[in-house]
Amino acid sequence: LCTSVGPRGPPRARSAPGAPTMSFSGRSRGTSTTSHMGDKLIVEDEGHEPQDGMSWLSSPRSRMFVAFGVCMAMSAVVTTIVLILLPKHAPGPYWEQICTVMCSGPLIAAVNDLGFFNDSKTFVDMPLIEENPKNILDAFTSVDAQAPEAVWAFLAKHFGPAGSDLLTIEPPDWTATPKVATSQTNVTLRSFASGVNAIWRDLTRQVAPDVVAAPQRHTLLPLPRHFVVAGGRFRELYFWDSYWIVLGLLRSGMTETATAMVENLAWTARLLGKVPNGARAYYVNRSQPPLLALMADAVVAETGNATLAAYVLPAVQAEMRWYGILSGGSGAQEVTVGKEKLYRYNVAVSGPRPESWREDMATAKQAGAPPGSQAALSLWGNIASAAESGWDFSSRWLGAGGRDMTTARTSSIVPADLNSIVVMQLRAAARLERVGGAAGSGTTASQYEARATQLCSSINAALWNESLAWWADFDLEAGALKPATAVTPAAFFPLWAGCAGSDVNGTVPDMAYRAANALVHTSGLWQEGGVVTSNLVTGQQWDSPAAWPPLQWILVQALLRAEAKTDAKELARRWLRSNMLGFQRTGTMFEKYDAFNPGHISGGGEYTPQRGFGWTNGVVLDLLSQFDFATLG
Repeated sequence: LCTSVGPRGPPRARSAPGAPTMSFSGRSRGTSTTSHMGDKLIVEDEGHEPQDGMSWLSSPRSRMFVAFGVCMAMSAVVTTIVLILLPKHAPGPYWEQICTVMCSGPLIAAVNDLGFFNDSKTFVDMPLIEENPKNILDAFTSVDAQAPEAVWAFLAKHFGPAGSDLLTIEPPDWTATPKVATSQTNVTLRSFASGVNAIWRDLTRQVAPDVVAAPQRHTLLPLPRHFVVAGGRFRELYFWDSYWIVLGLLRSGMTETATAMVENLAWTARLLGKVPNGARAYYVNRSQPPLLALMADAVVAETGNATLAAYVLPAVQAEMRWYGILSGGSGAQEVTVGKEKLYRYNVAVSGPRPESWREDMATAKQAGAPPGSQAALSLWGNIASAAESGWDFSSRWLGAGGRDMTTARTSSIVPADLNSIVVMQLRAAARLERVGGAAGSGTTASQYEARATQLCSSINAALWNESLAWWADFDLEAGALKPATAVTPAAFFPLWAGCAGSDVNGTVPDMAYRAANALVHTSGLWQEGGVVTSNLVTGQQWDSPAAWPPLQWILVQALLRAEAKTDAKELARRWLRSNMLGFQRTGTMFEKYDAFNPGHISGGGEYTPQRGFGWTNGVVLDLLSQFDFATLG
């Protein structure tokens, strides 16, 4: 820099026109952080005339030597500070700092090896009492990692309880008498809707002030606004769960909280380049089904909030770049089937999932894959990819009959549901552009719509099974569509996305009619308590006998799009009845139910069934708003 100082004065740096500059600040934070990474700098030379009384500097050569001398002196000072006074390695972003303790290393290994907690997630949700994560690791070097008493004493000294950095708050817009409840003519249904609506008060959170003041001490991300959690062990904000939570909040008239949910998720995407799986530092390496644009679209449609649309659009575009829908991403999610460009889940990892450390280490051991080996990293990457899908875990992602986690191969599966969600994301983004985009963004909206149409064509060309009349996942290893025995509700997501076409003059397209008929009559998924997640009993929670709320909701919408209104209402009735029976029996709501035994919960998976439950409540309230039931039978 000093050698560039010339006779016309020092240079001034400015950002190149159009260079990306992103600023992130939360409402609850006192400062903001600005990132200019990737900016191109242009050196601009501006002349200066000598001032009166400064004739000794009138010579260009004199000015040059003086400026050079001053610059060199300042450089020496800066060098001294950098090399002597500052640490050799400046700390990274706060989510990376906390991850040095909570995502890998000797402490998390010791805690899980000693089996202090039944749930691996408990430890990684504990906040640090010490401000500097590096000090925690330094202090642990003097602890015998194989001595339970010593390690437990260390945890008690340096960590707070899991969840202690979250505050339960009263949602500011909650009402005991939302329209979704008062409009029910059936007294039992009115009571059910009111009871579900009341649960929002138990699930609303905001991060504690210390999460904002010292985020490097917490795996929680310092979200700027309040939010609704799923419930149980899921203490934080989750990505795809939030879509159905937002829909339910809107049905409860809680537009402020619904808006806050969307703003929080958009904030994470603008910060990280994607919405993470959940609002935790240990989730930032993966996402979930890209539903942000649909959430924002739902809120904007309800409120007319153009400001929200404008705020969310850059986050949606970041998400699209990450998936490869827009240029600029890694392309890891893109895949070609024949001539068709589609998308998959494909997460890169450097170790086990921190929130399931013990389980992933056990799976690698069972597979004969030593920790740190390429075989272990590949296995853990496929397990993390399944977690990114939201279907964790399912026979969809496993070989050998869908039972053995050591056979996880998620990145080899091209999912029908993910690609359908991308179609819906593109269409929602087009609507957001027209509401909150910059001048001339109508062109961008048209491009989104064109890409959605193109992707539907690719889905039909690559994934439609003509003989079965549904869209199957494509197995890249086998080079073929999955067979009828592997059918899941994902096979009918393209119907929801409109890929079967729209009715013209009251005529339903043949593809839509056949797919709707297959769902109800030939798939084997249609059961008394809703649509079962697969026809395979594997012990995985996203297989039989489980029925999951988001799948029921999407299939109801799919049937409506196919003009199968009677079947859509019947599926809604079966699902609502199962939920209501369970609520009457237990006084709470669960994340999933048994498709064969209405009102009973379903098990399986890595953890016990969870109460709450965010998306279950949202689906109930939205379906009660969509349909008029005199009784559920």
